[in-house]
Amino acid sequence: MLTVLGALIVAPSAAAPAQVTQVKFTTDWIWQGVYAPYVVAAAKGFFAQEGLAVDVDRGTGSADTAVKIAAGAYDFGVVDLAVLVEFNARNPGKELRAIGVIYNYSPLSIMTLRNYGIATPRDLEGRKIGAPAGSAARVLFPAFARAAGVDKERIEWVTVSGALREPMLVRREVDATAPFIDALLTLKGLGVPTENVVVFHYPQYGLDLYGLGIVARPETLERRPQVARGVMRAIIRAWQYSLRHPDDMVEILATRDPLIRKDVEKERFLLAKERLVLTSEVNAYGIGYASRERLYRHIEVVTETVGLPRRIAIDDLYTGRFLPPREQRLPPR
Repeated sequence: MLTVLGALIVAPSAAAPAQVTQVKFTTDWIWQGVYAPYVVAAAKGFFAQEGLAVDVDRGTGSADTAVKIAAGAYDFGVVDLAVLVEFNARNPGKELRAIGVIYNYSPLSIMTLRNYGIATPRDLEGRKIGAPAGSAARVLFPAFARAAGVDKERIEWVTVSGALREPMLVRREVDATAPFIDALLTLKGLGVPTENVVVFHYPQYGLDLYGLGIVARPETLERRPQVARGVMRAIIRAWQYSLRHPDDMVEILATRDPLIRKDVEKERFLLAKERLVLTSEVNAYGIGYASRERLYRHIEVVTETVGLPRRIAIDDLYTGRFLPPREQRLPPR
């Protein structure tokens, strides 16, 4: 666990805050390049300059992170917005709220290897796809199948853990997997060149979904609005810093897990930067922003695909009122 005390790490130009607020924060997955900015926010003093002493932990999946935040184990965390729609629809009275979108495009995908004979989505029919039971890419596969013209009834799903998913693909124990797109770098770490991987990225097939966002309980936002604003300011600054300084970012990440391959995790981050983070919407409106039109479509796709018991309102999924002004959240040019 990483604890940063506001009184200890403060930029020379910033006045030390009069009071330090303790905050517990968790990602939704292991220490990889795409989660490095949250460690950067602590290590570079961005949280501290907001008067926050933030414990940053790693997670084990968006669904688990949502449950832990709802239970009060964490104040803020990283959750996929598709998972958040389902969680809120199934847990009335325990809903969570996204206060900033980090992945402007969904990272959901289907991956296979070039020599497995799967060149188009329709070639998946009659094949085995490996994925954890509750993974977002698996849950939303029917929407992808509908958009790509795939008969979802002809897919055989193999339930695997996230840690075993890519190794099983390499051993051809499954024909394809349903991961985030940055699994390209996991495969690279297993010795598979990127050019040997076939990727069907959900947004390329018309699924205009958001990806990971920063989430909290509504009561946290109501009782501690300044904390929420400080968290978002610090996280956006950390993303801006990481986009400018990916080499320093990965060095900071290695302080959390010395066993990471720095070259792979830097490349993973740069892949997310190009494919998921720096979109035309982000370049126009800044990191954290989400449009109501896209949020409406996001809720519609998830609700219909999963068969949820109710359709949640946009305002029950996301609020932008804790974001800093647009000029403070624009990505570096």
